[in-house]
Amino acid sequence: MLNFFSHLKRKTPRLGIIGAPLPPNYIHHLQIKDYLETEYDKNTNILVIGEKGCFGRTWRHGPIHFELYVSDKDPIIAPAPYFRILLWQPITKLKIPNKWHRLWFSTEISRQIGFAHITNHYYWKTWTKNAQRDRAIWLNNKEFEIITSDYATFLKEYPSEGIYKTIRRIVLNILKNKMDRFGPSIHFFAAQHKTDKKIGAMVALIEFSNPRKAFYLSAFVKPEWQQSLCSTGLIDHCFSFCLNNNIEFLDFGSFWAPESPSSWKGFSRFKQKFGVTLLRYPPMLWRFVKIRSN
Repeated sequence: MLNFFSHLKRKTPRLGIIGAPLPPNYIHHLQIKDYLETEYDKNTNILVIGEKGCFGRTWRHGPIHFELYVSDKDPIIAPAPYFRILLWQPITKLKIPNKWHRLWFSTEISRQIGFAHITNHYYWKTWTKNAQRDRAIWLNNKEFEIITSDYATFLKEYPSEGIYKTIRRIVLNILKNKMDRFGPSIHFFAAQHKTDKKIGAMVALIEFSNPRKAFYLSAFVKPEWQQSLCSTGLIDHCFSFCLNNNIEFLDFGSFWAPESPSSWKGFSRFKQKFGVTLLRYPPMLWRFVKIRSN
């Protein structure tokens, strides 16, 4: 995936505005109960808790119990016969409720994510001028095409040289984990040469049914295909797939923020070309809850 953006200028990616409102129908993927229950169904140490609008997860580390919520709705603190540390990541909410405190260290949650809001066939008009130009060139090319593919082909074709040599094991392990949990809901698309059928790039998406949204999971483009514009072709195909399947939001996952590793800047610059809305999180909150019983 990293070679998707190796040709981009080395400028700092833009940042979203903390607390900015989101589209009315947007639901964060960590507020989709089916996603959470599927993601953690094979981990006996993590349980899904909460209610609609504020689902979370709980786990135990030694004698301490933790709860984590990603929501703008205040977590409901149910009675429990043990001490707990609650972590709460507001999505856009800025006001800190009573008894909650700002967290003083970073967590596993990326400080910024991004998504595309797909409302009509002219989705590409929200893209940058360069992305629109690349799309037009790609759609008129006579040499390459986009096809539906599969997991086995992604594994076979994933590069093992250059930067991919470093990240190959991590990326493929994550993908295997997702396949174990979401297999039937993951779609693979490939860019191939029309004549010799060689594949030069692929992308994987997770499709959610309730609500209708898709999550950009993983991608790659082989070094010798960088000038083919197949990366833009694959992104355009993802947008078309969403539109044709009544999927309103295409979630592009994490984006660079000042708290993120500098290595994130490249893929963030690439994804920002496609008219994404950036969601930059407010500070995470925490509180300590003593033993309570009914």
